[in-house]
Amino acid sequence: MRLKAKSVLLLSLVMLVGFTAVQPDTLTDRGGWVIQREFLQHRQNISKKIEVFWTKPTEPGPWPAILFIHGHQEQIRNGGEAFVRTGRLGIMASRGYVAGALSQPGYGNSDGPPDFCGPFTQEAVVVAIDFLRNQPFVNRTSDSLEKMDICSVHAGSRLKMAYL
Repeated sequence: MRLKAKSVLLLSLVMLVGFTAVQPDTLTDRGGWVIQREFLQHRQNISKKIEVFWTKPTEPGPWPAILFIHGHQEQIRNGGEAFVRTGRLGIMASRGYVAGALSQPGYGNSDGPPDFCGPFTQEAVVVAIDFLRNQPFVNRTSDSLEKMDICSVHAGSRLKMAYL
């Protein structure tokens, strides 16, 4: 009888946690920040999706934006989710930034060839930048749009100079 009661209690607890969990397209980082996950269409191939994570400060904006782009990942190819797991997006949001992270094609849940900052990835970055720029809480002044920060791998720094 005790085993049955414990089983019912455990099942109830699991169901309760399941119903109160964060929405499927959100994650919570180690600092407690709620991180949104979006899937955007790639412009070169609309059947391919681009995974983007983002969060924003809790106070009303508008805020400047920053986009993180991961480097090559060997064992765990979780893409932009690495910035969620380390708490980097929440840290930047706490400092007054709309913080985003892109999963390069072939990493995380992004589709496409892993060309490591090649043409397909560069177009994915442009899509992610446009997504962030079009959010109502991102600072839309011309100064802000021209100074959007991108933190990326070394090869991606060419992209920052070319696009911005």
